[in-house]
Amino acid sequence: MRKLKRPACSGLLLLFLLLAGAGLAQAAEQPVVLAVEVTGNRQVPEETILRAISNIRLGEPLNENAVRKDLQAIQNLGYFSMVDADVAPLLGGIKIIINVYENPIIKEIRITGLQKADPAEIIPYFTQKEGDVFNYVKLMNDLEKAAYDYQEKTGLQLVILRTDEEIITPDGVVTVHLTEARVGQITLEGLEKTQEKVVRRAISLKEGDILDLNLLREDLQQLFRLQLFSDIQPRLEYTASPEIVNVVLEFKEGDTVGLNMGLSYIPGLNRLAGSFAISDANLLGLGQRISLEITSSPGLSQYTGFVFYEPWLDEKETSLWVNLYSRYDSELTTSTSDETYAEKRTGAKVTLGRPLRKELRANTSLQIEKVNDSREPGEYWNNSIGLGLAYDKLIYKGYHTIGGYWASAETSVHGGWLGGKYDFNEYVGEFKQFYSPWERTTFGYRIKAGTMVGNPGESDRFYLGGPLTVRGYRERHTEGTKLFLANVELRQQMPDNENLFLVAFYDLGSVDYKRFYQSYGIGVRYTVPLLGKLRLDYGWNGEGGSPQVHFFIEEMF
Repeated sequence: MRKLKRPACSGLLLLFLLLAGAGLAQAAEQPVVLAVEVTGNRQVPEETILRAISNIRLGEPLNENAVRKDLQAIQNLGYFSMVDADVAPLLGGIKIIINVYENPIIKEIRITGLQKADPAEIIPYFTQKEGDVFNYVKLMNDLEKAAYDYQEKTGLQLVILRTDEEIITPDGVVTVHLTEARVGQITLEGLEKTQEKVVRRAISLKEGDILDLNLLREDLQQLFRLQLFSDIQPRLEYTASPEIVNVVLEFKEGDTVGLNMGLSYIPGLNRLAGSFAISDANLLGLGQRISLEITSSPGLSQYTGFVFYEPWLDEKETSLWVNLYSRYDSELTTSTSDETYAEKRTGAKVTLGRPLRKELRANTSLQIEKVNDSREPGEYWNNSIGLGLAYDKLIYKGYHTIGGYWASAETSVHGGWLGGKYDFNEYVGEFKQFYSPWERTTFGYRIKAGTMVGNPGESDRFYLGGPLTVRGYRERHTEGTKLFLANVELRQQMPDNENLFLVAFYDLGSVDYKRFYQSYGIGVRYTVPLLGKLRLDYGWNGEGGSPQVHFFIEEMF
């Protein structure tokens, strides 16, 4: 904090002419100090002034350096605009006369120069009130405390400006000139692949703006939510001008390109399964995402999916998701029957989104889908249009969620004028929250609920079971037109390997609000370059069935 212009202390004035008149000026030694007297104080008690004297010694020869130190100590009390000293002869020695010039009595305190901060929130920090002798030291202490607390509360840095004006006028008006620190330059360091415009468009804080540290923290989390950086370190650089602060952001880019090829053998079914996936979460350094995934187990399941995401179509931050997919699963079963059935879904979904606020986005989607369910005769269309809201206040450390919350609400209309065999509406709400009681420990939970109104097809219903719902059951263990799902996880990062997490989980779900399915288990998370975060979960259900092993990429929630 830059200091105000402070009243000066005068030099020591020793009247040796008086000493000469007393016959002491020609003495070989300095005269002995026999007394100290204070004059000029009207409101400040003499005892307060005398307590500041610690260097002048009565009965000892005059020490000019000691007098200077004590004059400065009295000046540092803050009550006086000037302090000086005279001497007078006394009984063969001298008396030091300390002259103090009290500051005016406070009549009013004014704060000028603030644009965003509220002066009314600063005034209560002043311990000096109307009728008190103005004290410069108390004023500075009060301002330092006010600036610290105000920054913690609002994120604004208050700067005290130098002026040629006196702090207090002769009639007692105290004027404090404050301003908010402003952003000078915003410098981005460490970007190798990511283009600067991707970062700058995500930052609300601009050059020339009032420096708001809370807004800067929110901008950092917004950058982490892009999932492009493993670390971002902010740094403030103060300039020669006290109200101008440069902001430096140092980035460490993560691995955004993924390549996965694998071949596995399924002993129980005596079949091979192969997979190929390639993705780039930062295509051409523009923050775009693209991925292609192909998995196949002949006669059992096949999946082909293509995803493209553009986060910034225009200056209104319109986003675009395009998802093309084809999925076939055979030998599916439900909890009510041991008979197997096959299902194939092929379609495309396009989603447009736009921010309503910094953390709140609205989206609309159109999905065209053809379904072939062996339980029903022939193929049918399941076309839909959807609307949704999502509120994102998650807090990240690198790629790991360590705090905050996320909420969404979605509705979709199927069939009707869009065409399709079944006409129904779907409503889904979801909330998840995370909390880290210790540095490497994160507790998180998710609650999801939904309902379908109308006449959905059997394969269009909500389902439980598998790696994304209740992990102690096989895929699509049960289906229904209502949904309740709760998932709880405790994630522990290993101290010697920041890419490795051990997880304990509990799942609870229902598709009719009558019968509830629960499971519990343990898991491992490991982040591998080019592959991303691999998830392996081992879950038991509450019915004594066989444990289920699920392998997946990315977290469940």
